[in-house]
Amino acid sequence: MFRELIKIMTEKTTLLEQMELQFQEMLKKGKTMFVFATNLLEDNREHTQDLAKNIFPIDQELNDLECKIRAEITTHISTAGADNLAQILIFLSSVKDAERIGDYVKNIYEIDPYIKNISQNEVGNNLIRIKNETKVMFDRVYSLFSNKGMVEREQLYNDIISIKKECQTIIDSLLDPDLVLDNKVAYALLTRYMKRVLAHLSNITAATISPVNKVGYTNRED
Repeated sequence: MFRELIKIMTEKTTLLEQMELQFQEMLKKGKTMFVFATNLLEDNREHTQDLAKNIFPIDQELNDLECKIRAEITTHISTAGADNLAQILIFLSSVKDAERIGDYVKNIYEIDPYIKNISQNEVGNNLIRIKNETKVMFDRVYSLFSNKGMVEREQLYNDIISIKKECQTIIDSLLDPDLVLDNKVAYALLTRYMKRVLAHLSNITAATISPVNKVGYTNRED
């Protein structure tokens, strides 16, 4: 739905033509942060740690892009009016979701020192699989800016929700007192943060198919 907003605004003025590109850049930066943080869990830490140091500067770039888009939206409203207020609200909600991804990725990075030998237990292997699936979801959400039909968007949304449910299943299993696993709390927090990243991706996807009153609240079980 916010793609319609971009089309409407760029027909009226070139001032905001860059907003869609800026939003795409936010998604790309969010994925880059996610890859850096989650690769720490299983890659050579000394090598990956150097890359992961970029997480906080990239997060600042995310914040800066959000501020730029807000300013551009304000300029558009002041010069062209708010005839498309519903689409504007949806777009701003999606921008906030993209920014929040960076916050949860920082949480993943901070929990990393407490996760050891992740590939040597079932929970860890499931999280590695979810990590890889989430990277694919980033790419598919990014692709929503190409001309794809509603079926693709709904399928993507359902796929993200499915992975979120897997995260919750892992969290529930970690609450089992009979499960023997070192640092269960750290694993639970890691799973929770990954679930929240997926939640923001699902919100962005839902924004392309949901009415404004439902954006951010569709299928909430968080």
